[in-house]
Amino acid sequence: MKRLFSILLAVMIASMCSLSTFAADIGSVKCGKTTISLGDWVYEAIDGGAHWELDEYLGESKNIIAPRIVNDKMVVTLGSYCFYNNKTVKKVSTSSPLWTVDEYAFLKCTSLEEFECNFALKKINIGAFMGASSLKKINLEDSAVETISPHAFTDSGIVSIKLPDTCVEIMHDGFSQCQNLEEIFIPDSVTEIGDNAFAYCDNLKIYCNTNSAAHVYAINNNIPYRLLDNPMLGDSNADGEVDIMDAAYIQRYKIGDFGMNEYQKKCADVTHDGKVTVRDATLIQMKLAGYDVDF
Repeated sequence: MKRLFSILLAVMIASMCSLSTFAADIGSVKCGKTTISLGDWVYEAIDGGAHWELDEYLGESKNIIAPRIVNDKMVVTLGSYCFYNNKTVKKVSTSSPLWTVDEYAFLKCTSLEEFECNFALKKINIGAFMGASSLKKINLEDSAVETISPHAFTDSGIVSIKLPDTCVEIMHDGFSQCQNLEEIFIPDSVTEIGDNAFAYCDNLKIYCNTNSAAHVYAINNNIPYRLLDNPMLGDSNADGEVDIMDAAYIQRYKIGDFGMNEYQKKCADVTHDGKVTVRDATLIQMKLAGYDVDF
């Protein structure tokens, strides 16, 4: 009997040691939340334990690919303050079908230059990219984002952005104080634009369709705009005039000095062949010189 008791006691002690080691290496329960630490990441169980949220990044890499699957469960959210005040990370890519970038996820990430999302992204919550002053590139047109939340991009470095056809609302201060923002493409699906959505965006030009909510908003708030469904043929630099600079703009575009956005290509294609070529520049020059050229 004593021998049997000793064996059982040894098994119990071994089991307890094994469990404590697992808890130290893999997870913990705090304030009702289950979290695990693996490598450079802290994960939090959400949706009743069905999915993971990236709770915190602990590493120092400049280019990051967010994990896709952890312990057979999908990662679906970048959590609140996940990268808060990170001064190292420059690019974040999401390999998983990420659904949400939560509140203030990249707040004050002043080195972040690019966020590469995917087709599944639906929510960008309050202040998600607020203060990301180096952010230049984010491919929202490939996402399923429905709402731009308040202060989502406030004081970020974004220069150009195209919203997807799934987007229905830009809430107040969504892009406020984006002093580098030069162009935003707003689809007809956006029917609500809040107060100060583009406050202090002094260099902004809105690209939209005639009589859309964005068109009306631009007029009411004295924001320059260009109509995608009614391009000014020949105005390749989209400054509202057709002059010799437009011909030069096309020539510089062809040698690779810079790119053209969707609207500019429509304006530059005066031959209506679906391409921007040097011939388009030549026809603009001929028209300006007084030749009978019909665009």
